[in-house]
Amino acid sequence: MRRAFLALVVALVASVATAQITLMTGLRTELTDCAAGGSGSSTLTSGQKYLMRVTDSDAFLCFAATCASGGEKFPVGTLVLLRVNSEQTTVSCRSSASTGDIIFTSVQ
Repeated sequence: MRRAFLALVVALVASVATAQITLMTGLRTELTDCAAGGSGSSTLTSGQKYLMRVTDSDAFLCFAATCASGGEKFPVGTLVLLRVNSEQTTVSCRSSASTGDIIFTSVQ
């Protein structure tokens, strides 16, 4: 039983290690210098996958046109593979230092 489990773990690690993500740099949107009181919004394509990066400082991501409060906090250096569904296409951000950036790059 233990050998079968270890073999499964090794197979899963190998499959993840060989997975490839192709960045579509022409399909990119940035929320730069997210203001402390919330920043302007951007629209992401429904059903699309994005590589989301947080740079410069911690930032809050809101799935709404404004982000004066609430949202999900992501620390600087966050790297997330995000799939956007049809109910969550408008995004905005905020950061306490007004310097956080959230960058979305489309992936295949």
